[in-house]
Amino acid sequence: MPVVLDTDHLSILLQANQPECDQLRARLRTLPPDDVATTIICFQEQVQGWLTFASRAKTDAQILLAYSKLMYGRHDLPVHTALV
Repeated sequence: MPVVLDTDHLSILLQANQPECDQLRARLRTLPPDDVATTIICFQEQVQGWLTFASRAKTDAQILLAYSKLMYGRHDLPVHTALV
C-alpha cells in the first residue's frame, strides 16, 4: 500500500539533524521505495517557502543558503515518485 508524504513529512526529512528525521527515515526504510511518494503540491509548497526565505535574505550567507536549498534541498529525500 503506497504511503504519501505530505508537506510536514518533507519538512521533517529536510531537517537532517533532528530526531524526528531519523525516526521517519527509519520507518520509511522498512517500505519498498516504490510505495513511498509525495505530491506535486508538497513540492510547490516547499519551493514557495525557499523562495520566500530567499526574498527575505539579508546576508550573503542567507542568500547562499536559500539558493542551495532551491538547487539541492530535495536530492536526498527517500521519495521515488510523485503522485499527481
